[in-house]
Amino acid sequence: MGSGFGAVCPKCREYTPAQDGEYRCPHCGALLSTVVFPAAFRTASAKPAEERLDNAEGSCFFHPTKKAERICESCGRFICSLCAIKDGERILCPSCHSKGMQQGPKREKILRYDKIALGILLASFLLSGGLLLPFGALISLAVCIVFYRKQNSFVCNSRLQTLLIALLDILILVGTVALIAFIVMALTK
Repeated sequence: MGSGFGAVCPKCREYTPAQDGEYRCPHCGALLSTVVFPAAFRTASAKPAEERLDNAEGSCFFHPTKKAERICESCGRFICSLCAIKDGERILCPSCHSKGMQQGPKREKILRYDKIALGILLASFLLSGGLLLPFGALISLAVCIVFYRKQNSFVCNSRLQTLLIALLDILILVGTVALIAFIVMALTK
């Protein structure tokens, strides 16, 4: 490949042209193995204006001034065409691709605690007709507090959603206490 980049052989310290995969050093015959970033094999794009970011478009996670054209199928990061790596049938960002090279192919599952807290709240309302809603709100609030720092989704702002669910839990609990106080005051008159 005559693109003007390569690697230095660790045995003879001579420059060798870049190749993807295993090959022998042309100078000393040592077995070398390299992984070349896929963008190195691409020809220059004739459309540099498309790569520039408009105000209304999302940007690449790794290149903030470049337009996002894909979404990593593992972590959900927005990536530009330079960062998009085709790994079998999936498109991955460089981070997930390098993790996959080290760990083998595996799709990451992100546990969304905000969804769990909201599910607890809704289940307590729907399954009891609202009678167990304060208990569901208390459990949901505990989930929000305990797991707030473990939110790690790149796709959405799950910490903000967790805060909103916690606020809803607090409003339900305050409303329940106010209702109980009202009933007690009405019965004592």
